[in-house]
Amino acid sequence: MQTMKECVLAAYRRQHQDFVPCSEAVMAGTLVIGENYIGAPGEGMDAWGVKWHFSGGNPGFNGPTPVPGGELIEDFEDWQEHIRIPDVSTLPWEITKSMIPEDRSDKVIYGLILSGPFERMHYLAGFENSLCSFYETPDEIHDFLNAVADYKIACIDKLYETAHPDIIQMQDDWGMQSNMQIDPEMWREFFKPLEKRFTDHIHSLGMIYEHHSCGYVMPIVKDLAEIGVDALSPLNVCNDIPALKAEIGNAICLIGGLDNQMIDAPDTTEEMIRAEVRRAIDANAAGGAYIPNYIPTNETKFEIAKDEMVRYGMKYLY
Repeated sequence: MQTMKECVLAAYRRQHQDFVPCSEAVMAGTLVIGENYIGAPGEGMDAWGVKWHFSGGNPGFNGPTPVPGGELIEDFEDWQEHIRIPDVSTLPWEITKSMIPEDRSDKVIYGLILSGPFERMHYLAGFENSLCSFYETPDEIHDFLNAVADYKIACIDKLYETAHPDIIQMQDDWGMQSNMQIDPEMWREFFKPLEKRFTDHIHSLGMIYEHHSCGYVMPIVKDLAEIGVDALSPLNVCNDIPALKAEIGNAICLIGGLDNQMIDAPDTTEEMIRAEVRRAIDANAAGGAYIPNYIPTNETKFEIAKDEMVRYGMKYLY
């Protein structure tokens, strides 16, 4: 039988997997420092000059948020005069390297790149201003997004050089609870070409590309499969994973399927969490190319869910 690491990588590559793997059991991650602020509790700036608030603790469960009213621009008409794209060579890559375990023989290493192009837009200009800019200054938005993509690709190169990860995960949230934040056709015009650039470049370095987008993204999953994205997470329960599999087969490894809101609700019991893990695996695992997961906010509950993902997933034999 495959080891957990072997099974996780098989799922990401849409190859035969012996069972339903728990990626969280073997993942060891690092990240590009400077895409938000995770320093001492309080306020601090990212590498772009945007101010964030971090209340402390584990940022994986208690992440930072941009400070309201701290936008640097109102629109993107003259963005080159006001926005300084960070110099990748000046970021603290020694910290990125220090996060990788010395013995990686049983670990899947991922490199995390936060604050994707769409998120960077509204961190700099605010959400409403950013959405209006797609209509008011589309040429300038194309220029800005391509400049951000150039920066992200430089980060990918440095991650590869510094950490040699198996997987690059780019985070850029496009979804809400029941719809996308931008029209799918607008996404295809402005963001699909960027995703193709990221995918092709990551593959050219021999790595796997996982895109992270919270919320509802059903209308564009086929597009992501078309351009070769390897995996998509976290696929909250507002997305119909069996319907996606019926449409695209195993073209993308679908990661998620657990009910975040139910699991982390105050009155959720351990048995309810374990039952939700079993439900998600039973509902979504047929045919493979599936890994159960969710975005946790409670570390204790996450450990329960992870234990059940390992226990029950290894019983689900293909």
